[in-house]
Amino acid sequence: MTAIPATRMGRLQFVAETLGVAVPDGLRPNLLSRDGAPAHAVIRFCATHGASLDFIYLGDVAILIRYTARAMLMREPA
Repeated sequence: MTAIPATRMGRLQFVAETLGVAVPDGLRPNLLSRDGAPAHAVIRFCATHGASLDFIYLGDVAILIRYTARAMLMREPA
């Protein structure tokens, strides 16, 4: 079983490694911009690769479970 990383950067790296893509450059360890909002590079990463901001910033896996369940339900029967 794969353990969920405890930090935001760890979760971002986990997602990037899982998808086979690079982590954006120049990020602060907390993945926040100077004004305290999520870093724009992380938002772009999520939009580009279909990653979950909730998972990266909060460690919330519920959204991943919901997406997987919906995808399985929407599949055409074999």
